[in-house]
Amino acid sequence: MGFTQAPPSAARVSTRDWACAEKTYSLWEVLFKAHESKTYPCSWRGDALRFTVDFASGFTCCDSRTQTILWSFRFSQLRGSSDDGKARLKLLFQHLHTRQVETKELEFQDLTAVLHCVHAFLAAKVASWTPALRAARASAGSPRAAAERSVKDEN
Repeated sequence: MGFTQAPPSAARVSTRDWACAEKTYSLWEVLFKAHESKTYPCSWRGDALRFTVDFASGFTCCDSRTQTILWSFRFSQLRGSSDDGKARLKLLFQHLHTRQVETKELEFQDLTAVLHCVHAFLAAKVASWTPALRAARASAGSPRAAAERSVKDEN
């Protein structure tokens, strides 16, 4: 079975169009793979903790036993991060009012999975701020898009 050529009147798709479509698809893939939140068991100085990355609220760390929230920061407060390539992750957050930077250190059994997750959430968050992706979501009729439209209409 052979392929037929498109008639000359058909719109041609350029390499640039394919690259743009691939980027948009990749961003959507990140958004849907990331879900809304992901939690990982971790520890610091012998204490069993849980580290959650949430699309709406950012980063939260709580005590595994009591579920008490120890700290929480929005994505926009993250100023930097580093890791030792094995288990330890350092996150630098800036407090909104004091502008002071605070370091949080955590240890994970599977650091690579946590780093991939944080990267995916940050990429999805940045993508959600881009006008082109917002327009695409709005035209798709997603619940989040409907909420964004209603907030925009109220303002």
